[in-house]
Amino acid sequence: MEIYTPEYINLDFFNQKFNAYSEFKNELDSWCNDNKVPIKIRSSQLIKDDCVLSKQIVYSKIYYTCVHYGIHKERLTTGSRPNQKVLATNCPFFLHYKYDTIDKKIYLFQKNIEHNHKIGPEIFCNYSKNRRLNESEQKELEKYFQVDPSMRKLKRHVILTTKKPITSDDLYNYKNNFLKKSTQYFDEEGVKLKKLIEEIKNEDSNNKVVCSLDENSNLNCLFIQTSFQMEWFKNYNSVVHLDGTFKLNCENYLLYVLMVQDGNGNGRPIAYCFMKNETLENLEFFYNTFVEFNEVGSVKIIIVDKDLTNLQLIGQYFPNANILLCVFHVIKYLKTQVAKLVIDKISKNELMETIQGMVYASDELEYNEFYDELGQSAKSLKQNDFKSYFDKNWNSCQNLWVRHFRLKLPHMNTQTNNHLESFNSNLKISIKCNKHLTESIIELMAISREYLFNQLSKNLQDIKKRKTILSNSDKINSLLDQLDDKAAELVLNQFNLMKKQNFCLNRSGESDYKIETKKNSYLIMVDSNKEVKCECDFTRNFMLPCRHTLYTCESNRPLVPWFHKRFLKKSLLLTVNPVSDFICSQQTNSNSPTIWKWSKDCLRASTPQEKFHKIKNLCEEITNLVCSAGENEFLSQKSQLESYLKSLQTNNVQNSQNSQPFSSQAPCLNTSTPKSRRTLDFSDVYTSINPVSDELEIDDVQLTDMCELSPKMIVNKVLNRVGRPAGTNKKFGYFNINKRKTQPAGETPISKRTRSKKF
Repeated sequence: MEIYTPEYINLDFFNQKFNAYSEFKNELDSWCNDNKVPIKIRSSQLIKDDCVLSKQIVYSKIYYTCVHYGIHKERLTTGSRPNQKVLATNCPFFLHYKYDTIDKKIYLFQKNIEHNHKIGPEIFCNYSKNRRLNESEQKELEKYFQVDPSMRKLKRHVILTTKKPITSDDLYNYKNNFLKKSTQYFDEEGVKLKKLIEEIKNEDSNNKVVCSLDENSNLNCLFIQTSFQMEWFKNYNSVVHLDGTFKLNCENYLLYVLMVQDGNGNGRPIAYCFMKNETLENLEFFYNTFVEFNEVGSVKIIIVDKDLTNLQLIGQYFPNANILLCVFHVIKYLKTQVAKLVIDKISKNELMETIQGMVYASDELEYNEFYDELGQSAKSLKQNDFKSYFDKNWNSCQNLWVRHFRLKLPHMNTQTNNHLESFNSNLKISIKCNKHLTESIIELMAISREYLFNQLSKNLQDIKKRKTILSNSDKINSLLDQLDDKAAELVLNQFNLMKKQNFCLNRSGESDYKIETKKNSYLIMVDSNKEVKCECDFTRNFMLPCRHTLYTCESNRPLVPWFHKRFLKKSLLLTVNPVSDFICSQQTNSNSPTIWKWSKDCLRASTPQEKFHKIKNLCEEITNLVCSAGENEFLSQKSQLESYLKSLQTNNVQNSQNSQPFSSQAPCLNTSTPKSRRTLDFSDVYTSINPVSDELEIDDVQLTDMCELSPKMIVNKVLNRVGRPAGTNKKFGYFNINKRKTQPAGETPISKRTRSKKF
């Protein structure tokens, strides 16, 4: 490149001398900005001896060069990032300043003001140093990052407001720096969580918040259920959806959600539980806490997806519920297993059609036809391993996923967990994975409250009256005015079908009826309140009056159709309104439930193997530290460790000789508290139980004082997540492909594509 000397402004600057580095730095920056010269510090030498000079002069030597100084070194590898460009063009420009010890000033020792490239304002403003935002601009930018804006729109806004040609890469770098700051872990995260828990409890005395801590006060589980969520469950507890989701906080706690459907088929979350790991103990804590606060005897159906293998555990806590698998996840999982088979695409599609026919089979005969077809296809394709896998893990539990087992259940035409999956996806839009656990809980409570206040507008719609008459029957119109919109639509469809069909109604017993159609006959039962209920599939599935019930009521005026009270408009419900309860409840309740719970591991003594793993890392650190010392220091530290070991051995002998049983006058300790923390029974503070000591009374403790009395809580990032517990796959192995088997001699080994990972 051609070397030339630009036309500089203020060349007298090079003849000046400076008394301090700050003065020199300001003048140099001003000269570079005026002449549009990009420079950088290549090397420097600090003043270390004199404290005054080190603060005032700072450098004894400092060497500035152009940012295009030097030659780029070629990479050892070839072909990596071939379009990358670098600044180094071997520009000769440099300024060498020194500190004169005699004159006590900074002066120019050498210089070369030539360049081998162009300089000017249109180029100077695009260097990264000049695109950099100041502190106030960066703080303003961080506010935008909190709402996750569009980078393209944000880039335009920043360019217009700062007049700096910032690039998209700069914005992403600022965003990554902001995320690093926001995801730093501090010891007070547990303190923040404790205060947030107390705020939730103080907001409404009926809110349920329970924590599970381990022996080191680390948070294992956090259960949250508000008062209006409890009312939702009380009103709509027929069908419950259960699922877990990840990536809602930077501590890597997963979130389990329970959801129900209201009268219009809209999902409503009824409980949350943040878990450190998806272990049996944590899941048992979640179910046990939910059952403790809610009456679960009316739950008829629980829908789970393929990831939940602890089906027996759910059955223990929901004894009257039928557990169903989400049909979408069933087909999706079987599709992945079929995709692993080493067969052609057409055969795979035929297998999937057969499997879908089994999923949607309306009776046992239809299921057996598709099952036989699957067996013949597997035999012709030489996929006997897949057939045995299907028999073991799917055919043995048809009641969980085959349609004809659900025909008599009150599932309200809900076969999937789509309501809950949609809720989880909306959560991830509002709650980013870089937020701390406390921030995620605050956002989660805001979303729950949004569901609550949507009910206010729904109550107003219930009061309004339809301007059109839906049917020509006054009894049906009166019934439709009592029901939610979705339920009224279903009943109106049944009424329209009733008018198109012919029925034959006959007496059956003293009060019941028998209605006959061209194909079937149904029993119509009448109770003591003159309420009519049919035994057809529509009534069983939706718990609403069917066309047979409506025909019977139209033929007999005193009779009224039966329907489940969950479909009543909220203005007609006799239960307490959760909205008004939430808004008006400000008082605290001294009989609130226990908020602190401890895991089972705290209540038992550690095994020798567990003690070994706990102290292993500590001993390794001590060994590395001692071995890195010098010879004399090493011998000294070794002797100290030996003396400490002897003292430990002596103390153990004395303790074993002097050990005595506890005195009968010793204070009673709550077994739910860890042994290391049994000085005060925190678990009984909310239930107003006094400790044994007469010197301390806790009857009048307010909820706001619990931050001082509650045990210490630690919230750490989950690094090595523990999956579903070992052994559950063998016990409830509905989703296991055949394990890797040893092939007998002489047989062709199974292809790698047919072997799947262990689930």
